[in-house]
Amino acid sequence: MKFHLPSLLLIICMCHLPGVYAQTSNHSVMSWNIRYNNPNDGDNSWDHRKEWVANLIRFHEPNVLGTQEGLDEQISYLDSVLSRYSYVGVGRDDGKQAGEYTAIFYRTDQLDVVE
Repeated sequence: MKFHLPSLLLIICMCHLPGVYAQTSNHSVMSWNIRYNNPNDGDNSWDHRKEWVANLIRFHEPNVLGTQEGLDEQISYLDSVLSRYSYVGVGRDDGKQAGEYTAIFYRTDQLDVVE
């Protein structure tokens, strides 16, 4: 199935609350504020959470996953371990890799980015 990016963004906006998971009979959408990588978070730092985050995404297998607050290293990690997904998105500070992303991951076996 193909979605235009604006349609995909609308779906994400509809589920913009942290940790929301929604499913219809055909598609599922998850939105998650993964919290930026702050080493001062101690036991809650990204290094302690990243496998758990990836495992929860794999468990639910949403067709679309919207993320908030992910830094480049976090988005790159998720991209490297979620083999059934690809993503669109850039860092807000430079339109490339600097700053927080609101990346949209999508299952490549279910969806194609058209625009």
